[in-house]
Amino acid sequence: MFSLEFGEDKIVCNTDQSVDSTGAKRVWDAGLALAKYFERNVYKGLNIKGKKCVELGAGVGLTGLTLHKLYDCPLISTDLPIMIPLLQHNIGMNQNLNTQIPAVACVLDWTEDCLPSHEGVDWSDIDIIVATDCIYREKFIPDLVNTMKRLASML
Repeated sequence: MFSLEFGEDKIVCNTDQSVDSTGAKRVWDAGLALAKYFERNVYKGLNIKGKKCVELGAGVGLTGLTLHKLYDCPLISTDLPIMIPLLQHNIGMNQNLNTQIPAVACVLDWTEDCLPSHEGVDWSDIDIIVATDCIYREKFIPDLVNTMKRLASML
């Protein structure tokens, strides 16, 4: 279990520190750094309140959950199929209780040529794409870049 406090707000993420081939089920330094950046700048003119966010290679979802919780950003948190149950659980633990801001987890395979259809996911009108610590092998970089291009075309 990982917990990050932002004044009166708190983000809680279940993690799994067991060794696997990706290490995806843990909080990585870059995700933590970006979450803290967003927290430090929440009242300093960072104009992203309510902007629709897609998080790529979300892992446990810390960065996207920070945007969702502190900025009321509708969130599409994506990763490989093995991560979706953990992402769904973490979203459920951190859902903004005082708003109706949507947050969903869905599979996004970067090797696919199109964005998947998934219940509750609307790929249109994306405002923000975030990705931290999501590449662990160089061979995946072209697929990530192509996925970012597809998503950027929705901006």
